[in-house]
Amino acid sequence: KSTTAAADAAKNATVQWENLRTSYKEVTKEVEAMASQVEKTATLRNAEAAASTAIAQAFGTEREQRVAATRAAEVQAEQSLAIAKQRQLEVEVLKAERDALAAIGEELIKADPEKKKQLYDLNKQIALREADAGAATAQAAASKVAAAAAQAEQEAYKDNSGRVKELGEAYE
Repeated sequence: KSTTAAADAAKNATVQWENLRTSYKEVTKEVEAMASQVEKTATLRNAEAAASTAIAQAFGTEREQRVAATRAAEVQAEQSLAIAKQRQLEVEVLKAERDALAAIGEELIKADPEKKKQLYDLNKQIALREADAGAATAQAAASKVAAAAAQAEQEAYKDNSGRVKELGEAYE
């Protein structure tokens, strides 16, 4: 009787494992679709900002050029952050899958080499995605610094024509 119960438990665990794998494949497809959309949006927004900067460079005043460059840097920082958040979401989904599979049972993993390999492969994928998420986060931080530098430059060279009298008096 206990052998039958153990066999039933193992079969149930296997069914749960396969159901989880199937469910997470669907979740992964959705997350990949979201990632694709985030990347397309980032590309579009960065292209718009670059076009705005090019127009300002061609036809704008120095102030307009600096404002456009600052705005482009800010847009790039925003989009880099969106990509970094998406990469982190991908890692979190993979970790949730790994934890859910591990929770089904150590015995199943020990007894079935295929399940053990699936878990090993999932851990490798998590490590790779974590590295990718880390790189995206670093890129977002660098973009934020570049945007702050562009803003500081814009402020340093802002139009002081309204202060001509004040500056003239300071000179005397």
